[in-house]
Amino acid sequence: MVFETSPGAKQVMTDNCVHKSEYCIITTTHEIVCKACGAVLGMDNSQEMSTESTINLFQEIAAGCKPVKLESCMRIHEPKLSSSSFSNACNKLNLSRCVSLDAWGIFAKLTKNSHIQKEAMLKVQNPKTIQNPIRLSNGVIATFSIFVSCRRFAVSKSELQIRNAVKLSFSLKHLPTMLKIFSLVKPLATELGIKFDERHLDYYLNIYFKKFTKRDMYLLNGVKRQAKMIADTLSGTDESKARNAVKVVLAGLGNNLA
Repeated sequence: MVFETSPGAKQVMTDNCVHKSEYCIITTTHEIVCKACGAVLGMDNSQEMSTESTINLFQEIAAGCKPVKLESCMRIHEPKLSSSSFSNACNKLNLSRCVSLDAWGIFAKLTKNSHIQKEAMLKVQNPKTIQNPIRLSNGVIATFSIFVSCRRFAVSKSELQIRNAVKLSFSLKHLPTMLKIFSLVKPLATELGIKFDERHLDYYLNIYFKKFTKRDMYLLNGVKRQAKMIADTLSGTDESKARNAVKVVLAGLGNNLA
């Protein structure tokens, strides 16, 4: 049986085959096989899935499918709509359609309820500064929305990647840390019933596998399952459990994390 390898195929770390790792190859369909015995050992899940589409998020959500009043046409002269900036941020992160739409739904819900936003922010403000109420910027809300959706769908985009994409797309010089952004947006999100505190172990496992693995190392499906089993036995946050579990698993594969 003949297997065609994809360009630049690398060696695979595996203990599921009696043959040496140099016999393992990646097929054009991203299967990991042993060319000595023909055994299919798993899938190369280190490959990023393509998110190419005929339209971007802005084109999909932009107004145009319903009649509008004549005076509202002035919107087409605005230099940069928030939906355009948000779409650009999603494109820079190469997010899939479902993740982008989910994030946009959160963003739209947070920005279109200004009266609820004001009430929610007043609850957490210092009485001494009540005359200058905090206003959540679109950049802050966009960062929160995209991060929540990435965690929800276990998309391996780090906090730094998301913040950088939003800063570039919204033309911002500075953005607060993700911890600060959560402290600002959490009251409003809670008030609107937006869920953001679900279990996110898969997201952090993907983040740390991407961070710690070598570029020429392919991971079998069983490696992530093993890391998840180890993480479930640990205590702490999902992030800390994932980080420690990935280190343990990769150390067993001989991956030097230093």
